[in-house]
Formats: sequence, C-alpha cells, structure tokens
Amino acid sequence: MTGTVLLIIGGVGVLIGAGYTLLKYHASATWAVFLNFGILGGLGAWVVQTREFSWIPILWTVPMAMLVSGILHANNWRDTVSDSERRVRTFASILGDKGSLAYYAFLIFGSMAIIFGFILLPRLLSPKLVPCPGPSPW
Repeated sequence: MTGTVLLIIGGVGVLIGAGYTLLKYHASATWAVFLNFGILGGLGAWVVQTREFSWIPILWTVPMAMLVSGILHANNWRDTVSDSERRVRTFASILGDKGSLAYYAFLIFGSMAIIFGFILLPRLLSPKLVPCPGPSPW
C-alpha cells in the first residue's frame, strides 16, 4: 500500500542486515547500525504513515542513530583485545583508546547538541513560526 519507496528502504535495510558480519570484519558495522537502527527505521515508519518520502525523518533520527552507534562503539571498544585475536577489525580497534574516547564523546554529546539545535534554531531563525511560551500563570 505504500509503494516503491518503502520497498527500497526495506531492501537497503535487508542488504545491510544480511551483510552485517562482513561489514563488522571491515570496521563498517557502526555505519550499518547507524543506518538500520536509526535512519532507515524512522524513515520507513514515516513513509508507512504519510505515504511519501521526506528528509525530515532522516534529520530527526540522526541523534537516535548516533546514540545507537555509541552503544555499539562502547561494546566494540570493550572487546578490542578479543576482536583482534579473532581478526575482527572494528572502528574502535582502528582508533585506539584515545580516539575511541573522542569518538564516543562525539556520538553521545553530539547527539545532544543536535537535539538542542533542533529546539533552538527554529526559535532563533524565525520566532514567529515557533512560539516561545511566556511565563506560567501558575
């Protein structure tokens, strides 16, 4: 009932999911999780409900995708020794401890910064479009 757009979104998700293990061995699992558990899920839900494609859900799901990627990165960071013994190359093993800490902080705090930006920018750019409530009468 929703058409070709949802078929494409779902197809990309299935391909990424099917190739996850291969992607993990080549330090690309974070991108797979970012897309499948963040962007594509939100975009697919949008298409099902509105029956049209939009860039809005892609923007809105970036912070969630960053947080999910942060969870995966923390797990990979913890497992760098055992992964290297099994010749699994993750982004955490490439970055090392200092780089992993910086990347993890970027994912966690960057997602929060984007959310604050989504809240503040419309008010700063066009206050008439997004009314700010006045003081509470209570």
